[in-house]
Amino acid sequence: MESEPPSIDVAGALTQISLEMWKLLRAFERALADLPDDKASKRAAQYRYSKGRLEAVLDGAGMRLLTFEGQNFSAHLPVSPMNADEIDNPDEAFVESTIEPTIVGQDLVLHTGKVMLSGGANVSRD
Repeated sequence: MESEPPSIDVAGALTQISLEMWKLLRAFERALADLPDDKASKRAAQYRYSKGRLEAVLDGAGMRLLTFEGQNFSAHLPVSPMNADEIDNPDEAFVESTIEPTIVGQDLVLHTGKVMLSGGANVSRD
């Protein structure tokens, strides 16, 4: 008797690998700043190509990566603020940086992003 092959959550796997690729690209982008200009331009082209490939693959699967940097924070954004307890007035806060992007597909949130907030008065980082 043949056993059925295990079911594979392709969307979940693509979501996870996309998150890891995004993090790697983000680290690569930061590392570019430390390179001499002659090497940085070649590596920047590699970065743009890889970023474009990630976006193309996700687009082909009906998925998108979203970041909300610079936008006013709202409870309606599909993100989890990692420092919400440090913000006195969330109505005045904005997304300072993205830790993990939000991934959406076919109008569904497949992965809730993680962000750091700023503004909103008393932000304490002791």
